[in-house]
Amino acid sequence: MNKKLILKMVIFLIIGGIVGAGLTLGLEAGKEIINNQILPTLADYLMTYSFYITIAVTLALFIPTVINFTKGKKLLSKAEGLEDEALDTLEKEAQKYSNKAMAYNNILLVLNFMMYGMSFDVDAPYFLAKTVLFMIIAIGCSTTEILAVKLMQKYDNRLKGDPTSLKFQKDSLESCDEAEKLKIYESGFKSFQFVKNAALVMVILSILLKITGFIGTFPVFIVSLFLFIIIASYNYYAIKADQ
Repeated sequence: MNKKLILKMVIFLIIGGIVGAGLTLGLEAGKEIINNQILPTLADYLMTYSFYITIAVTLALFIPTVINFTKGKKLLSKAEGLEDEALDTLEKEAQKYSNKAMAYNNILLVLNFMMYGMSFDVDAPYFLAKTVLFMIIAIGCSTTEILAVKLMQKYDNRLKGDPTSLKFQKDSLESCDEAEKLKIYESGFKSFQFVKNAALVMVILSILLKITGFIGTFPVFIVSLFLFIIIASYNYYAIKADQ
């Protein structure tokens, strides 16, 4: 192994140890304030205002979702009669708006689950209203994604797959051309690297929180399992691709 690489690894481990020790000492020093004041206050605030927070987040994300979806739809409505080069340019521009719409839509879906899960308490204020709102948002986000896929398929006959089917991802990928597949693969690999590193940070953070007594053993197990699934799934498909 290269000596410079070994040196970099040693320096990285030393810096990581120093940062970890500093965080541990800092958490330990502020443990009483965090446990007795900050966390209870945040929990009470979340339980009391989660319904209104969810509405605010929904408006902040669903409105740009609709705006970008509508812009993409208007562009595609002009596609009929265009020559190939002009059509490709228009479809790329429409795809940009569609991607933005799906980004806002997916973020909203994740935050909806997070807010409902964090504030779940049958005795909390507006529990029934929060449950109904959660279902409406989940159904709305899923419907928006299906409509976006069907819209792109309407103007591009190459794109296949039923967005309501479990085989949609496979069918959709197989119908893409080589350039589109390359873009998907590159995005997927970069996403894998980012999520892997983020999960590793979460594992380290959960261990530090376990050491300082803020959380129990199960959260450490959950985030470690998440990291394991990410790495194992990537290696499984990498091995499968070589066969």
